[in-house]
Amino acid sequence: MIIRVKLFGTLPDQFPGYNSAKGMEMEVPDGTSVKDLLARLDLPDRQGCFVSVDNTIAPPEQKLTHETTVLVLQSLAGG
Repeated sequence: MIIRVKLFGTLPDQFPGYNSAKGMEMEVPDGTSVKDLLARLDLPDRQGCFVSVDNTIAPPEQKLTHETTVLVLQSLAGG
């Protein structure tokens, strides 16, 4: 199935040629979860990331569906 992934913060720096306006399309197997996707993107343990699937914060076990949009946002820290 095909999904669209958009990365925020410094995450796009890990993907040469990443288009921040369009994100990137990925083909993933049916039954792929948020956790599986993060592992595929080499973002284990979510690296302090929040994941939104179709505009809703998603738990790691949530399954993705064809043509869904996934936003991966970095946590911010500061004072």
